[in-house]
Amino acid sequence: MALHAILAQEIDAYLAGLAARSPELHSYALADVGQIPEMRDTYLDRMEIPHAKLFAGTKEHKIAKYGPMLIPLDSNANSSQLPVSQLLHGMQYGWTVSWLTSPLGLEELSKHLAGHFNGVLDDGREVLIRYYDPRNLAPFLENIDGNTKIALLTPIKQWSYWDRDLVLQTVSGLGLSDVAGIQNTEIARVIQEEIANAAIPDLIMSKLLIDSDSNAFNDWLPHTLYRAIAHLTSEARQYGLRDFVDIYLFISLALTVHPEFHRVIPKFLTEQKNVINRTTMMMDMVLDIEDDEWNKASDDGESARTSLYQKFYKNLITKKSIGS
Repeated sequence: MALHAILAQEIDAYLAGLAARSPELHSYALADVGQIPEMRDTYLDRMEIPHAKLFAGTKEHKIAKYGPMLIPLDSNANSSQLPVSQLLHGMQYGWTVSWLTSPLGLEELSKHLAGHFNGVLDDGREVLIRYYDPRNLAPFLENIDGNTKIALLTPIKQWSYWDRDLVLQTVSGLGLSDVAGIQNTEIARVIQEEIANAAIPDLIMSKLLIDSDSNAFNDWLPHTLYRAIAHLTSEARQYGLRDFVDIYLFISLALTVHPEFHRVIPKFLTEQKNVINRTTMMMDMVLDIEDDEWNKASDDGESARTSLYQKFYKNLITKKSIGS
């Protein structure tokens, strides 16, 4: 079964469960429309879909039409009708939507969520907290202090999202009508590091899609491409690479030449100890290898690249099909 159909079934089951709960709770989708081309700009306005632009009224108001949007869902919402059908379509681009229930109405909840965008680093600099991005939500909630977490989750009964394995996860809040109000959130170094570590495969994926031929990864679902990149990130670190630029180079070669180029090209084997000791640079090795050797590795790697895609696609679909 295709991933779209599997997710449609899961979303419908999730929404049906919400419909059976307390009528005092409102249901919402929180969409990071900056990641969904079809929903950017004026789509929700043109389709007359009720929503709140969370950046409106904040320092980021000039890009509100590209920022997070809170969309109320009625009790009959399902994957075959707007707005859920469009949100489901948007999930093909990766982790773009989370789902909330709250006793607050649209205006109240949107103001509450917008009030937690402002972060302050250890050195006093102010930053935008992208906690609304489902990729950041888990490490953010796991690392913020208890008072900040309570303040954010006080008016939220449940906050659900599909995680990296596309398994539905739910965070429970207090579901109360009173809110703590707007506040700055201190972003300690541990939070920065956790979010940064979680984001490395995402950054590599984004850069790879920008730098590569526009058709190079058309056949890859973002979810399977992410899984492959996360796997190759671990491979690069095991090989001895630590810098982002070197890890990115390693992964781009693995995905475009041969997934195991560092094992099939002799120089990468003989120089690994020097790479670990940082006496040999990754780029220098790449430039030292003859074109004929790269061409041979690429020819041999064609089937290996296909197998890599199939491996992660099948793993994802199998997990979703058996509901694990």
